[in-house]
Amino acid sequence: MLRVGIASFWHVHAMGYAQEVKASGRAELVAAWDEDPERGAAGAGQLGIPFEPDYDRFLNGVDGLIMTAPTRHHGFLLVRAAAAKKHVFSEKVLAVSGREAKDILSAFQRAEAVLELSLPRLYDPNIRTIRQLIQDGALGRVTSMRARASHDGAVAGWLPKHFFDAALTGGGAFIDLGAHPVYVANWLLGEPIQVTARLTRIQEGYRVDDNAGAIVEYRNGAFAEVETSFVNGRHPPLSIEVHGTGGTLYFGTPSPEIWINSSQRSSDGFERIPVEVGQKRSAMDQWLEEVLDHRAREVAPQEMIRLSQVMEAAEKSSAAGQMVHILAL
Repeated sequence: MLRVGIASFWHVHAMGYAQEVKASGRAELVAAWDEDPERGAAGAGQLGIPFEPDYDRFLNGVDGLIMTAPTRHHGFLLVRAAAAKKHVFSEKVLAVSGREAKDILSAFQRAEAVLELSLPRLYDPNIRTIRQLIQDGALGRVTSMRARASHDGAVAGWLPKHFFDAALTGGGAFIDLGAHPVYVANWLLGEPIQVTARLTRIQEGYRVDDNAGAIVEYRNGAFAEVETSFVNGRHPPLSIEVHGTGGTLYFGTPSPEIWINSSQRSSDGFERIPVEVGQKRSAMDQWLEEVLDHRAREVAPQEMIRLSQVMEAAEKSSAAGQMVHILAL
């Protein structure tokens, strides 16, 4: 049984991940740590586990941990976990820069410890079906795509105020919720090479973006328009459209179904693609299987770095008002 600790209750998904571990039957929650002792003790009490205020003593008592601390704290906390040879499941993004993300990943590779980043949409059967259709040539050569994820956290008031603190988050809506359409676009289109972004504010009183969009260009010549918002009153599920020389595909507008119009297929006009759901797996399942069963990683480590690279480039692009190239690391 894997002994798992939870490192911080800062992130809104911390409790959800803790419950996933408890429900897995393969791991047990044994301890909690938090940079805010009061919050940590309260969270640990809810889960019925001990709170350890010292991070190094916390690491000594676990085999692996869930990293849900502020994004800007990931670097030093994760490197210390790697030095202690602990397996880690981390909330996205891994770091606020591509270089820091690469350094973190390298530390875990040297330690021969498993680092898994929560990229949940990549385990969605619909997204996997879309990727397979692209790889099978159903759309011909892909030329462009659009991906959007949004919610009403800023207007409805349920998103914690610390999500608008750039000193902790490294940004606002784009680096948080916008990560989902970005990593999906990267997974479908490949290597991002340049970004043009606008990170804007709709709600008064915040110093980070709550409404944002970017054009991400890829090595293969395709580009993706990625959009996100914390101020979308009637937020839809993740919506995607993909266009190519041989067809067009839509997903999530307005329902989570895939529709395709492809010159490769026999149908005339759009047809709905059935998706074989099977046993639903999550990013947490993948991490536990990597650690306990030595199962091969399904999502390449490079995706962790690419996500941070796009986030870093988008922040720089919006600040400078110009396109930013992504440098090879």
